[in-house]
Amino acid sequence: MQEGDYTFQLTVTDSAGQQDTAQVTVIVQPENNKPPVADAGPEKELTLPIDRTTLDGSKSRDDQKIIENADSAVATVTGLEVGTYEFTLTVTDERRLESSDTVTVIVKEEKDQPPVAHVVSSPSIVLPVRTATLDGSHSTDDKGGVSYLWTREDSSPAAGDVLNNSDHQAVLFLGNLVEGKYSFTLTVTDSKGQSSSDRGTVEVKRDLVELVLEVSVSQVSHRQRDMLLRQVGVLLGVLDSDIIVREISFLKNFLTFIFLVQIFITVCQLNCSSHGECDSFTRRCVCHPFWMENFIRAQLGDTESNCEWSVLYVTIASFMIVVAVATLVWGMVCCCNRRKSKVRRSKSRYKILEADEQDSLELQPPRAARLKPVPAPTSSALMHSDSDLDSDDGQGGVPWTEQERGHLLRPQNGSLRNGQGPARPKKQREELL
Repeated sequence: MQEGDYTFQLTVTDSAGQQDTAQVTVIVQPENNKPPVADAGPEKELTLPIDRTTLDGSKSRDDQKIIENADSAVATVTGLEVGTYEFTLTVTDERRLESSDTVTVIVKEEKDQPPVAHVVSSPSIVLPVRTATLDGSHSTDDKGGVSYLWTREDSSPAAGDVLNNSDHQAVLFLGNLVEGKYSFTLTVTDSKGQSSSDRGTVEVKRDLVELVLEVSVSQVSHRQRDMLLRQVGVLLGVLDSDIIVREISFLKNFLTFIFLVQIFITVCQLNCSSHGECDSFTRRCVCHPFWMENFIRAQLGDTESNCEWSVLYVTIASFMIVVAVATLVWGMVCCCNRRKSKVRRSKSRYKILEADEQDSLELQPPRAARLKPVPAPTSSALMHSDSDLDSDDGQGGVPWTEQERGHLLRPQNGSLRNGQGPARPKKQREELL
């Protein structure tokens, strides 16, 4: 059925031929269709150099379905420039009902900070060294891609050359320098034309000392020359080995000495064990984090600064050495204590007192150190007869105990030397403490 009114008539007839009629009307109305809802997504903000974005309308909805470009809910926009863009999304369903939504895309120019120029000046050089460097590689920019330009200032000496076209590089190399102070300005420019400048200087000092003596050159001996150099070294406060004679000449019967007082190398060539950097001024290695100098090699070896040792390994090795030494000391102390305890141990010796000695028997007070051994009795004091052993009475009328009787009888089972009887133990009251 389609949209419209439909009337149906029902006729009922019985067996007698009587009938009756009734009608019913059916109204077909159009479906209850709601318009779609378009959703183009939230607003977007871009910053160059990003010049593209994606528009997503997949969240649009309808109670039936969207039939027009239903597979194109996502669109990509490219080549955007600085400005504000508005994009309208229109959604149409199968009943031709429409809905629209607008999304705004704002494209802004990138925030480019100007570069920062930074020049590391070279330390002063002394002739005859005629080369120097100015380092501008520490200059920074938030985007990178900067250009360098070195310019010599008007107050600098005219002599001196820029090597290898380095005036357009980060590091400026100079050669053929003369005595004086050179000043250069570094200009760093980024891709947006923003620039920054910094100034660096190189001072070249004259180190040749000329000494004129009013004496003929033929009258100066080698010994006198060495003495003169030694005196010059004392006046200048340098070692004799630091003075190098460059030339000895004469001018109208005058002797001229031209010599060097000091020579400095401007480039430090230490590799610092590949774990640090060499300071050109101090000639020492500046180690990276977690690395340290091998002081054994630096003090007793080739005396070169290095960065050979790892801080972690040195800490572990030091801890193990301390534990090993502590264990060794503890073991030695234990051994000493054990030996002392063995020396202090001693056995008590006993003897049988004679009858006449029992009356003068006195108990001696105990000593703090150890028991004093009693010398072995003579054979005459140890001779006993079988009747004495069989008798219940001991020496001097004192009865024998079972323990004393056993000590007296036990040695009789063995062998005895001629004239030596078995040893008789003392009673408790007869023991000498």
